[in-house]
Amino acid sequence: MPTKKTKKNDVSSVNFIKDFDLSIESSVNDWIQQIVPGKSFADLGGLWNTVKERVSVAALNGAVQYTMMDISPMDNKWWQAYRKRLSEFEVIGAKEIELNCMDLDAVKKVEPVDVLHCNGIIYHIPNYFEFIRNIIKLSKEYIILGSQVVPNKIENEFGSIEFQCPGLLPNVGLNPSQKQILKQHYAKISPKIVRTDEHPRPNLADDDFLSDFGPWFWFFTPEYLYNLLIDFGLQVIDHKCTWRGWSYSFLCRKAVPIADASFLYV
Repeated sequence: MPTKKTKKNDVSSVNFIKDFDLSIESSVNDWIQQIVPGKSFADLGGLWNTVKERVSVAALNGAVQYTMMDISPMDNKWWQAYRKRLSEFEVIGAKEIELNCMDLDAVKKVEPVDVLHCNGIIYHIPNYFEFIRNIIKLSKEYIILGSQVVPNKIENEFGSIEFQCPGLLPNVGLNPSQKQILKQHYAKISPKIVRTDEHPRPNLADDDFLSDFGPWFWFFTPEYLYNLLIDFGLQVIDHKCTWRGWSYSFLCRKAVPIADASFLYV
């Protein structure tokens, strides 16, 4: 449930955590409460399952404009559930934009916001470099990015996997041993995260395989995401563990503009 707690637009007091601790859980709501008053806000891809949307948090904490951006068609059931949720919190005037964040032309047509929140999307994107480039274009100042993550080492009764630099692994091309280790690791939350032969997986022979986001799943470490955001010219102000250690979020500020990102195209 969103909370109303207006604070000044000052992040100088944020305690920067140097270590990527997956045992200390927190919420990104305090970041939103702290930086959103008097600013425009958008939640990108926050429609699915509705309850994790952050538009209501921004609206109740002083945002002057608040928007949901999502790839789902406007007649999708989640848009309806989202509207009902906002009405329950007496939030009115929210903007709605149907947007494929991987369509650069569509992204360029959207007015950027001061604060952009996006959680649970990047690890489903085949070309996540393009994704980061695009969300930077959607933000004027702040980006709150959340992703599912893995620890540097996963070890269980089926063996172990160490995530060395660059600290990522896709769910395609896994050998049987790696699949079993990861399947056991994720058994507590969703056995379908690791695609076995019984579950759908990207058809790499299909011309459109990069557009089918659902079957993709990148196993990022927090450290890799942190370094990636830095390389894109973002200033990471703070970062924290969320979702009982399964997810990690970063509060970023735009620092250095990307003049030419044409190298990101496949």
